[in-house]
Amino acid sequence: MSGNAKGPVVQSGSMRDVVINSSAAPMTETQRRWEERQRRILEEEEVQRDKDQRHTFQYVKFTRWRRRFCLVMGVFVAVFGVLGVVEVIAIAKVFVALAFLFSIVFAIGWLKATWILWRWDAGRTIKVPQSRLYW
Repeated sequence: MSGNAKGPVVQSGSMRDVVINSSAAPMTETQRRWEERQRRILEEEEVQRDKDQRHTFQYVKFTRWRRRFCLVMGVFVAVFGVLGVVEVIAIAKVFVALAFLFSIVFAIGWLKATWILWRWDAGRTIKVPQSRLYW
């Protein structure tokens, strides 16, 4: 036999008129469980979206800080290197070379941070590293 039975049902093969009352309770219980599952899934997705949004805002905040830091340190190190080249201060040529190397590193960091923030402010998609080690 197959199919759903609603209301009083007589079993086939029952010679003594045994009536099985089929209630609608199992169907409503199944519906209630399904709705709870759907609600739980939607809540989990909402929590994940909120977590991702917080993570993104923290990344943008850190990138703004990093841009300022790279600008200040890059200028400071470049001035230090220029003063070493012009021999206003007496430092070894190795330190002058390191000063220019670090000023280039800070300039690249500043450009990267500026690029990310420009895309964010324009409403474009930015890649947010999942691990803070890559910020």
